[in-house]
Amino acid sequence: MQITAQSDTDMEILSEQIGRRLAALGADVTIDLYADDELTGEPATSLKAMREAAGTPGSRGGDQWMGVALNLGSETDLQHFTRLAHRVIGSEAFLDGNLVFSTIENELRVWVDLPADVVEEIRTATLAAGATSLDYVS
Repeated sequence: MQITAQSDTDMEILSEQIGRRLAALGADVTIDLYADDELTGEPATSLKAMREAAGTPGSRGGDQWMGVALNLGSETDLQHFTRLAHRVIGSEAFLDGNLVFSTIENELRVWVDLPADVVEEIRTATLAAGATSLDYVS
């Protein structure tokens, strides 16, 4: 199922609710620290902090900015996920080896493959937190 929003604010609210649910489920989450567009404000701060923590690409062989692991049980990592997941070139989550969440490169859209009742809980929590422009596409 794809979930879309009409604003970055609504997508951040949605991302936080998805992130909290993924943390509760024990999902393995990664994020790529590249964006097609220049980020400003809090998203830029999060991107910079995560890049500094990950190291320079090639410094340890490979690209440390691709597939960076997140611990969404950490409020700091959850905050970075909330700000960045839909703004970077990719973010994914796996449960038991199955892909259950993915962003679609730099758009106000995410893909979620979780049970319908879990998606409904995410939707309800997102609307309760103030989002107004969610749309679901099967």
